[in-house]
Amino acid sequence: MRNFLWKGQADGRGLNLVNWKVLITPKKFGGLRIRDPFCANIALLEKLVWQLFHHPDKFWVQLLTEKYHSSKDDCLSRSRERDLMFGRSLQSNINSYNPDIQAGSDVGWCWTGAASKVYDAHSGYLWLNKKMFSWEDRGNWLWRQHVPEKHKFLVWLCLREALPTAAFRFRRGILHTDSCPQCFSGQESVLHCIRDCPKAQLVWQALGISDQPVDLMSWFLHNSKQRPFRFFSGLWWIWCSRNNEIFHPHEHWTTDKVIGMTLSLEKELRNIFELQRLSIPSTISGSWIPPSVGTFKINCDASYLGNGARVGFACVSRDWKGRWQRGCLGAIESRSILQGELFAIWRGFLLTWDSGKRDIICETDCVEAFTIVNNLQDCSGFIDPLVLKIRDIMSWK
Repeated sequence: MRNFLWKGQADGRGLNLVNWKVLITPKKFGGLRIRDPFCANIALLEKLVWQLFHHPDKFWVQLLTEKYHSSKDDCLSRSRERDLMFGRSLQSNINSYNPDIQAGSDVGWCWTGAASKVYDAHSGYLWLNKKMFSWEDRGNWLWRQHVPEKHKFLVWLCLREALPTAAFRFRRGILHTDSCPQCFSGQESVLHCIRDCPKAQLVWQALGISDQPVDLMSWFLHNSKQRPFRFFSGLWWIWCSRNNEIFHPHEHWTTDKVIGMTLSLEKELRNIFELQRLSIPSTISGSWIPPSVGTFKINCDASYLGNGARVGFACVSRDWKGRWQRGCLGAIESRSILQGELFAIWRGFLLTWDSGKRDIICETDCVEAFTIVNNLQDCSGFIDPLVLKIRDIMSWK
């Protein structure tokens, strides 16, 4: 898992930027919320202990009870090491537990790690992590920003002082110097790389973003509130420009080019945010929601790998019980993912209509396709013929 995170593949070469204990820490405490396999395994094993005391009717509990005498207390107090079911520390904790005293008014065993007092693997995992690692609440402001995850991850690395700058690699013994590879005027720390380097300052000045406050955290907090899209776009392209100077020295990016790419990305992020704001939040779900009785739902999607001139699409029609009705997949000659989404919607409507179904709804994860089809944005220019076809089908009785 660690190799994939930092290298992109199991057998590739990469640089571990952040300690594993930080990665498994929840986001509100400054980590990435990656699940730790060791703690997850313990939490799941603890669930077996919980079931051992609360579900005597389960077959496996009855089997262990019969094998290790008639009482679970006898099982826990056996003297021979080879017959112990649990570790000695867990055995001691269980034997010393008094439900009548420690559970208050509730009778029997209870789990204080959850409000329901019933053990579950999720609450057990969080409880175990808090016991093993010291977590300091750092706030969750970064992950609430309406920008791509890769931009948030870049800022997260900056705040952890884990950006692979010259100073970072010098401390790891990878470079023989920690000087900035762009200006050669000082140590390339995180703050120097993204803000104080003369080349970075030219970009920030053109974007109208000040270098105040002085410290890194306050600077991030201030500008993420004032101009979030411009600020995150500037950070991204300044970092990309710096890497281009190192790995592709013959492909020099001028300051004007970096500024232009920043403004273009800012506009794109702002448009995406506006399109998302137009969508109805209550209709967005991470799982399939069945339609009302008698209604048939179409789900559509498209995919484009970024090379070639073909876009893949797929659509499926199901009834209110989730039963498959119709479906298709294929590819069209296009380089536009939006056109692929529209084609999938059109094909889904045709398939469902031709099968005799009339009460139809369509669900798509493409906000742009949703807004264009429903005429929620200005389409005074060219309109894709597929949009007109879809609108025509939607008007059929």
